[in-house]
Amino acid sequence: MKIIMEKICVRTGEKFTISDFEKSYLEERGIPLPDVSPAWRTREQYANRNEGNMFERICDKTKKTIISSYRPDAPFPVYSNEAWYSEEYDGLAYGRDYDFSRTFFEQFHDLLKTVPRPSRQGINMENSPYVHLGANVKSCFLTFVSWDSEDCYYGFRVFKCRNCVDCTEITECELCYECVDCGSCYNVRWGYHSFNSRDSAMLYMCRNCTDCFGCVGLEHKKYCIWNVEYSKEEYEQKIKEMNLGSRKSIEELQKKFWELVKEKGLNYSTITNSEDCTGTYIDHSAHCKNSIFIKESNNILNGYHVRASRDTFDVAGVAKCELVYRSSSMVSTYDSQFGCMNQNNLHAIYCNNIYGGGEYLFGCVGFSRKQNYCILNKQYTKEEYHELLPRIKKHMESTGEWGQFFPLSMADFPYVDTIAQQHFPISSDEEAKRLGVYWLGKKAFTTTETAISIPDTIDQVDESICDQVLQDAETHRAYKLQKKELAFYKQMGIPVPVYSFNTRNDRRSKILFQI
Repeated sequence: MKIIMEKICVRTGEKFTISDFEKSYLEERGIPLPDVSPAWRTREQYANRNEGNMFERICDKTKKTIISSYRPDAPFPVYSNEAWYSEEYDGLAYGRDYDFSRTFFEQFHDLLKTVPRPSRQGINMENSPYVHLGANVKSCFLTFVSWDSEDCYYGFRVFKCRNCVDCTEITECELCYECVDCGSCYNVRWGYHSFNSRDSAMLYMCRNCTDCFGCVGLEHKKYCIWNVEYSKEEYEQKIKEMNLGSRKSIEELQKKFWELVKEKGLNYSTITNSEDCTGTYIDHSAHCKNSIFIKESNNILNGYHVRASRDTFDVAGVAKCELVYRSSSMVSTYDSQFGCMNQNNLHAIYCNNIYGGGEYLFGCVGFSRKQNYCILNKQYTKEEYHELLPRIKKHMESTGEWGQFFPLSMADFPYVDTIAQQHFPISSDEEAKRLGVYWLGKKAFTTTETAISIPDTIDQVDESICDQVLQDAETHRAYKLQKKELAFYKQMGIPVPVYSFNTRNDRRSKILFQI
């Protein structure tokens, strides 16, 4: 990609550049060059990604209680996944004519508020009602953007893993706890940027290590503590003396561990096996610029969490996509623009929650089965579609809408429930109003009851604690333990956490993004 021009963002006033690839792609499709910066475009995509909140609500079809990524007061109907994918539901029933006396976004917003959405996004989520943006997962709980995993709790971007708790960005791991950016690890606790290691704790940038504790930057080592090698017998005795079953002891050891990390001053490379790339956490990719969490992809610009994709830019959460632009949460999609939550589509523009395949769709919402040649959920013949679409584009050009992403006020989720709040935080109702976002200021459930005293060691805890409402030691937010979660802690000899799922995730995120 070659930079060919500079522009000024109409929202922030900052300068940004346009590449030859962007210009060629957009000109070919008759889309104007963006007038907002990459950072603003990223914010737009992030504002449509809920990666950490689930709610109990009523299914608007069956009237039964369900778990959903959408709040109970969402401004549109929400169906259980079973009801939404059933033969009774038909997105075409909400079709309407295009009204040239109104703006496109006005009409699309009306459609958004009318058409039901599935309660959660994902496929093959067995016994995992609290999983969102998942695929092929079994018996997982509060795990997001994860697939091919089983018995994982409180995870983010967990791939091909088993029996892992409180982990972020891990692949092919088992029996791991509080790990960040790790791969092919077994029985590792508090591991960071470490790979192919086992039976260890508090590792940072370690590879192929076994039976190590508090180590930084080691490779192919065994029986090491604080980067010092011991005999097997010496190692085991010293580990016993550390009392790793005590929360108080662990907290003191972690202070020493992070001091060692700082002392070593290692520069962790987040771009591996890649060519001509800029950004962080890029692996086996080429020509990816200003991107993060990219795997096996080529020619990606301004991408977040992109896998097995190519020639795609300004996207968040896409896999197996090609020629996709300014879109969020897309899978197996080709030559599509301005979309959210779409899968297996070709030539889809300004569409939301389109599944089951389909091609040549414009301004459509909520298809659970394959549909072709539709505009605002109304079916047309191939000839009618291609005759009407240019007229709509011309109308949108006259209103200044063509080439713009959905306004933040039309996002699927309240801003505070999305990763936009994590990366581009809003602190007040006034700021939210100024930016025009779908806001709903966060009101976390807290407990006013006297918090129970959580024992220092796991052997002092029995299953009755799962019936208690616990209080986050930092935020006072209420949280509870799951029985399978408690069983994991007992198996691993780990004390019960005194922080809620949200606080624990925030702490891991800070470690992940401090690179």
